[in-house]
Amino acid sequence: MAYSGQFDKQPSEIHTKTVTFATRLASGETVSSATVTSRVLSSGASASVGAYSSLSSPVVTFKASGGTSGVDYVITVKATTSLSNVHEADILMTVVES
Repeated sequence: MAYSGQFDKQPSEIHTKTVTFATRLASGETVSSATVTSRVLSSGASASVGAYSSLSSPVVTFKASGGTSGVDYVITVKATTSLSNVHEADILMTVVES
């Protein structure tokens, strides 16, 4: 799987991250809503490490927090557009205690 981005964090850290959908939008199209979900990479089990924060089309902002050291997570940002198109971006988050 190809990821739109990736980052490392420690379990207690909280990171604010952004995803831009500008290159995926047609002329005049905007992102009208967004959701953020997350899962454990190895098992696919749902996880609560990513949360929607804000939308300023074409940029969606989310916060990444928590997680267990040694576990990789996939945070999925799903954007629905003014033309009813749906775009997704998957971000790999690795949690490491240093």
